[in-house]
Amino acid sequence: MSDPLSTALATFLETAGVDPSLSVTMAGFILGAVLTIALLIAIEWSIGGKMGKSGDATFFISAMLGIIISTGIGWFPLWVPLLAVFFVVLILLKPFGTHLES
Repeated sequence: MSDPLSTALATFLETAGVDPSLSVTMAGFILGAVLTIALLIAIEWSIGGKMGKSGDATFFISAMLGIIISTGIGWFPLWVPLLAVFFVVLILLKPFGTHLES
């Protein structure tokens, strides 16, 4: 059973011509993305400038917080935060970057 907000957006998507079998899943992704972006903007504006050089960490923390909350609500499936953690690790470790010094 999905939450009422997802059901309402799914009903709207069905009237917009989206396949009914995909509408609840798509509604969850849309609502999760909106929540994640809203948290990202709010946290960046509130503490982003105060962090100094660790502003990138603020970005990653706020994005992951939005993804985790959206998964907890049920808007994202479990593989979405796992994929996000994988990409954050790749970005932070830079395994394909060059480390040559001239």
